[in-house]
This record gives sequence, structure tokens and C-alpha cells, in this order.
Amino acid sequence: MEDEKDIRCSLSELLRKACYQTIEATNGRSALDIFSPGIDLVILDVMLPDMSGFDVCSAIREKSTVPVLFLTAMGSEADIIHGLEVGGDDYLKKPFLAGELMARINSLFRRSRFYNAAPHDKKESFLFCGPLKLSLDRNYCENNGLSVQLTDTEYCILRLLLKRKGDPLSPRYIYEQVWNEPFLDNSANTVMVHIRSLRRKLELDPHHPKLIQTAWAKGYMISKKEKA
Repeated sequence: MEDEKDIRCSLSELLRKACYQTIEATNGRSALDIFSPGIDLVILDVMLPDMSGFDVCSAIREKSTVPVLFLTAMGSEADIIHGLEVGGDDYLKKPFLAGELMARINSLFRRSRFYNAAPHDKKESFLFCGPLKLSLDRNYCENNGLSVQLTDTEYCILRLLLKRKGDPLSPRYIYEQVWNEPFLDNSANTVMVHIRSLRRKLELDPHHPKLIQTAWAKGYMISKKEKA
């Protein structure tokens, strides 16, 4: 979903050479019209001619947890945080290298395919914390008996916190484990935004979280005492 024709065509050609099928949209409304459950990844520009890419992402999040990668010339910290807050999984600032783009895309695909595949030859395993239930084998979460839709990134972070329940995990550790990339200056903000989103989805009072707690100067943790 890119309004600049040269960039859009180059992206499509790059993806086709990597054996991915592509569907192109020139603006936000046509992108939403085209979007369907069969789409596995959305690459989304922020600056679209008819509506903000942030608004497109928000609309997609109302019906899907498909991975969303923002491509943006709006590289300020506030813009990046906003993109993650509306449901983006990752972002890449323009101009970018083709190799870096493909690395981000391949990482999102691997994460999505691995954690959205239903288990076949073994009994499904779960992690628990109070009323919270999370599958170890696929992106499936229940809280108080109700299904909770998590993006793949949110699922990976929650899975990591539950597997290390009782241990405070630093933003650096979480980022490097989930994104499989070196920790950069703004990576802590990336983790913080996803933690905030998880709290909105899981906590009774996100401003006073009882499940995902902040350990001062250490990071984030889920207590072994089941307070959720």
C-alpha cells in the first residue's frame, strides 16, 4: 500500500523475485477494499493521498492480526511510536536497503507462520497465570475465558514473559529475543509500546497493571504470584 508508483513497483518486483505474490494499492481506501483474510502481510506507507496509513492499520486491526510493516519517511520517535500503538508490528524508515527490507519481511513471515500454525501431531501445551491462558504452540490467548486477539509480536512478548515468569526482563533482552535484531537507541520505546498494547488488552486497569508489571530499572515481568 504505497502511493509512490516507482517505490510501489520496485517493492513488488523485489517481492516477486523472492517468490512472494503481491497485491498493490495506491491509496488507503482501495487497500481496505482489497484486504482479505488470505493476505499474509501488509506493507503500509504512512503518507497516503486519501487517508493516513495509521488509520488504515487501525481499520485492519479491527478484523485481523495480520503482520503490518510500516514504511515511512516520517521517522520521528513520536511517529514511530504512534505506528506501533495503532497496531504495527514493525517499521522501516525511508530510504532503506533492499536487504534490510527483506530481512524484516522474512522475520515477520517466519514469526507469523510458526505461531499461527495449529499443532498436528502433539497435544497442545499452554502457559497459565491466573485467568490468563496462552498456547505455547500457536498464537492463541484466553483471558477470563474470552479469546484475546494478539498480534504475532504481542504474542511473542507475552509468551516470553510467561516462560520467564518471576524474572524481570530488560527491554534489550525482550527486543533481541523477539525481533532477533541488535538493540538500537529507540528499541526500548518499541518494546514499551507493545507492552502498553498488551496491558490494554489484558489488564482490568491498564494504568495500574497487575499482570505485566514494571520492575524499576530492570524491565518488565509477570509475577509468580498470580494477581491477574
